[in-house]
Amino acid sequence: MLEKVFNLLDSRGRRLIVLISAILLVLSALLFYLLNSSQFRERLDKTEQQSLKHILKNGKLIAICETSTITYFKNRNISLGYEYEILKHIARQLNVQLEVLPFADAKEMNKALIENRGHLIADFRVIGNKSPHNFIHTSPHTMSVISLVQRIPSKKDRKNTPLLSDIYALEGKTIHVQENSIAHKKLIYFADEYALNLGIVAVNYSREELLEKVSKGLIDFTVIEREIIAANRELFNNLDYSLQVSFPYRIAFTLRGNSIPLRDTLNSLINSFVESNEYEKLALKYIDSEHKSFHRKISLLLMNGVQISKLDSKLKTEATKINWDWRLLSALIMKESRFEAYVTSRQGTFGLMQFVPRTGAKYGIYPNSTPEDQIEGGVKYLAFLNGLYPDVSDADRPKFVLASYNGGPSHVRDAQCAAKSFNENHNDWDVVSKYMLKLNQPEVHGLDCIRNGAYNGQAAVNYVNRVLSQYDELSQTYPLN
Repeated sequence: MLEKVFNLLDSRGRRLIVLISAILLVLSALLFYLLNSSQFRERLDKTEQQSLKHILKNGKLIAICETSTITYFKNRNISLGYEYEILKHIARQLNVQLEVLPFADAKEMNKALIENRGHLIADFRVIGNKSPHNFIHTSPHTMSVISLVQRIPSKKDRKNTPLLSDIYALEGKTIHVQENSIAHKKLIYFADEYALNLGIVAVNYSREELLEKVSKGLIDFTVIEREIIAANRELFNNLDYSLQVSFPYRIAFTLRGNSIPLRDTLNSLINSFVESNEYEKLALKYIDSEHKSFHRKISLLLMNGVQISKLDSKLKTEATKINWDWRLLSALIMKESRFEAYVTSRQGTFGLMQFVPRTGAKYGIYPNSTPEDQIEGGVKYLAFLNGLYPDVSDADRPKFVLASYNGGPSHVRDAQCAAKSFNENHNDWDVVSKYMLKLNQPEVHGLDCIRNGAYNGQAAVNYVNRVLSQYDELSQTYPLN
């Protein structure tokens, strides 16, 4: 039959049939190749990452996390963060490991989820009616509100610049807000709802950067989620956020649209967790600790101009081993523990010098070690950090050591690497501290030499400044010998 049809066709028709047959043959071969290609199979495998079955089989929950004080950050190489610890609890319940992919940009996080590089996004995201890229959300783990952030005026300025305590006092004020954020959208709605004439300035700053700018007086006001402000309280303790400018809304994790089984499982775990005592402790740790002091009363500190603490003699002896002024060592301890030998922080660090447990054990220091032993172990660790910067000047080396003590030497080295990449002096603290503050910016943390990813270096830089400020004060009050 086909032969008869073929004979009836003219030469043009025959050539067309041959061409179509050849195309079908090539397409079949290409399809066969793709199905047997390792790269194609890898893409199929990545798609399976959205399934709960895949997570359980591989023993790993991969979270795409924003690097921020509310979601995920590192302190002395310990992973911390409010949302991170919720995910850590979920991973334990699933009996799998939690792996974090840190990002600083929401668009990059969305892209990573689309590309199946992780199972979910954690960035303190609001559940909205219209979610981009067909994303879905888990049950909310937090109810939040937007608050106005303003500086607490000094005593002499309170009459001239009092705190704003009424929404109508915002009339005519200029408020800087993160562009396209939920705070930006809600501020526009708020201004319209209350018929307020606001100067809304949308800027491309992170929420932490906005808090810093208000704290330093570079801008007057911003609006940010209450929990994010609370999580940054220790960094910016001169801010007030009592004025609420939105109704409560829901915060949740974000998943791909085809992750229904995973979402349902996470919902069950989240709903159970938020009703538990463990969740209450977590909220107290990061958010609701305004009336809970990290430090207790000063027990050893005398501040009498003669003796800083009962450990002065020991500090003088140990400080000589690292060529430090004993008052600088005292300032570090004052910042860490207020000279309380047996205090334990909310992050699990302990003692006079607030050792991380594994680092303390490495130097023979434990929560029940004597104050003298704690100082000896602390100085050994400082000596180790000192040795990491042989080419740094004697004047600057303590600053590098303090930054490493607070945030870990790996991030300081990354900042040095960034400085070197831009042909700046990587052994000058003023230069390196500038790059510490940029480690969470794409143009810096994207450099080939950066080994430890995006990092918010503000805490480490603030730590150095505060210890040195305390040192200056002690130097003016107490003699060197």
